[in-house]
Amino acid sequence: MSRITTKNGIQWSYNDQGEGPALVFLHGWGVNKDIWKQQVTYFKKKYRVLAIDLPGHGDTPWQATSLTEIANNIIWLLSELSSQNIHFAGSSMGGLIGLQMYKERPDIFQSLTFVGSLPKFVKSEDFIFGLEDSEVKKLTRQVSRQYPSIVNIFFRALFTRQEREDARFQWAQTFRRNQKMPDREALLSFLGLLGKVDLRPVLPTVNVPVLCINGVDDTIVPVEYLEYIKSEIPHAKCYRVERAGHFPFIIQAEAFNKKLGKFLKSHKDT
Repeated sequence: MSRITTKNGIQWSYNDQGEGPALVFLHGWGVNKDIWKQQVTYFKKKYRVLAIDLPGHGDTPWQATSLTEIANNIIWLLSELSSQNIHFAGSSMGGLIGLQMYKERPDIFQSLTFVGSLPKFVKSEDFIFGLEDSEVKKLTRQVSRQYPSIVNIFFRALFTRQEREDARFQWAQTFRRNQKMPDREALLSFLGLLGKVDLRPVLPTVNVPVLCINGVDDTIVPVEYLEYIKSEIPHAKCYRVERAGHFPFIIQAEAFNKKLGKFLKSHKDT
């Protein structure tokens, strides 16, 4: 684990392993960089793999910030690490942050991979995917009143019943027990962001290779969303992972890694 402090005082924690083209992994709400363990092990043989903890998650201390500031902080961090020609993979909220990074600095991206991620996480009349506003408000109340137990309950709910019978889910549960609990204020702040941010206008501007990977049984990002993303980014490649929920890269790691590896290989730096 390494650390670097940005000008606004956030002490970012990250893992940096392997050599080759830079491959950046960014986690979602309530977890941390170690959730990508199976991907780091697999891809560090051919890539320089960077997995980053978001503020208030893992080993990056919480500090109040904005989505734009987070995106620009990570861009600066990558510049300091001489990694500004990147392949990016983001899970859930991590993908949203990756899209904000692309909005800020599209020139640093070689490709974008979104895993169970949306440009807008709250449903509206013109967007049928994501969570109901009432669900976000309910989760916000639960984090305020039932922290930290609600974090583990929410995490478990993102796996299907079939996934919860898999040995890798037991690993995921052990991972949760052995990790630092995310900061409550961080969780509440990010829920506030998820309730407001709408990056749909960025999608048609994306001109780098795009891969979207979704679990067929994801309750937040239904597979029908892949048709929407194809309408906004016609060149996007979309892949459905059978027998998987919101975290296909955990339970179906082999299938996920092979699909992402094939995508990255077809878009090597020139």
